Amino acid sequence: MTSAATVAFVHHGCPKNLVDAEVMGGILHEAGYQVIDDPDCSDVVIINTCGFIEDAKKESLDEIFLHLQTRSSHLVVSGCLAQRYADELRREIPELRALIGVDQIDQIAEAVRQVTGGDTYIPEPSASSPQPYDASRRFRSTPRHFGYVRIAQGCSRTCSFCAIPLIRGPYRSKDPELVRSEVEALVHDGAREVVLIAQDTTEYGADGREYPRLPELLESLSSAHPKTWFRLMYAHPDGITSELLQVISDRDNVCSYLDIPLQHVSPPVLRRMGRRGDPRRVQSLLEWIRREVPDVSIRTSLIVGHPGEGSEEFDELLGFVRRAPIDHTGIFSFSREEGTRAAEMPDQVSGSERRSRYNRLRQAAERQSREVKQRLVGRVLPALVDGHEDGSWLARHHGQAPEIDGYIYLPDGALEQGQRVQVEITGADAVDLWGALCDEERNKSP
Repeated sequence: MTSAATVAFVHHGCPKNLVDAEVMGGILHEAGYQVIDDPDCSDVVIINTCGFIEDAKKESLDEIFLHLQTRSSHLVVSGCLAQRYADELRREIPELRALIGVDQIDQIAEAVRQVTGGDTYIPEPSASSPQPYDASRRFRSTPRHFGYVRIAQGCSRTCSFCAIPLIRGPYRSKDPELVRSEVEALVHDGAREVVLIAQDTTEYGADGREYPRLPELLESLSSAHPKTWFRLMYAHPDGITSELLQVISDRDNVCSYLDIPLQHVSPPVLRRMGRRGDPRRVQSLLEWIRREVPDVSIRTSLIVGHPGEGSEEFDELLGFVRRAPIDHTGIFSFSREEGTRAAEMPDQVSGSERRSRYNRLRQAAERQSREVKQRLVGRVLPALVDGHEDGSWLARHHGQAPEIDGYIYLPDGALEQGQRVQVEITGADAVDLWGALCDEERNKSP
């Protein structure tokens, strides 16, 4: 097999994992490999795994076994599962001949070269967490009109339920010059929207380096690229500052959007989680954000069934969800992750009770989200066209992050992906919106 071998990725996990896959694709492309979309037609398949929660791990393992059973192409396993469970994977799946953890993605070309030559490539884990890498020469897998820029690696918070610090190490802010070069590369490649991501974006610049803090970085990027939307994801509630809200409010091209993983509101549960807060504190935070950024859309994530969550604590969370004006809510059932403090805590909630609470909370969140979205009906909003599906164009406004927050469905017409349009919202449900182009938009060519 020559260096012109084809390579395909099967991706699992979050946008942070997706950036890893894109960077590996760029390394392979520069090394002379051809990166293609179809794993069934490739010489090498790279399964980029997620190891965050049990369901994600199972999904990644199922993909590995499916490949071993049905495909003849060479296999490389990368990502969080390979980082955290390399020894276990080697022991339980001896057929694996290449494992690349999240700290070793710069070695992906060598791994592919070795396995296509019939050898094994399983490097030793690095002794320390490496600094964030340059992702400006990635091989894009997102549509050209948007892309992700990861501004930091790892996490130094000590949430009891979370395995991310065990997988990706402590928080390390990326050099702002690297961030700027990655944004520049995406914009040059056609991105109309750039999503800034990290395990906690609000911690950017707070880890001992002489870097700007997040508001200054966001101000600089949005000023340098005034025609590009900038969106923040994963903002810890303790990191929301008046300076950050000021930038979001002042800059037209900074999306009025905040993804704030609250996780819970009951003080006893939050203490067990290693977090602060109570319903009044959370309510005050949300009210303050909406005063400072009146048109803001808020996404959050909540965990049900954390150890110590009794019926009283769950009812407190349920009542909050029924009242809170939150646009998008992700509900997760507690996952007992090996190595985390929460996995060993007493008062574990049974699986059946977790499932029951999950369903009740999800239904309440859907009702509340539907009510919040109904308030958009009749408004005219700027939107970015994402694509076309089943006779409708799909677009998003500032309050809808790509791939997770639903779409605005528009009638078929002369539009194109990446186009900016003005849309009047005509309908809404718990997830999606329906709209019509404003009169002046109908007369424009794409």
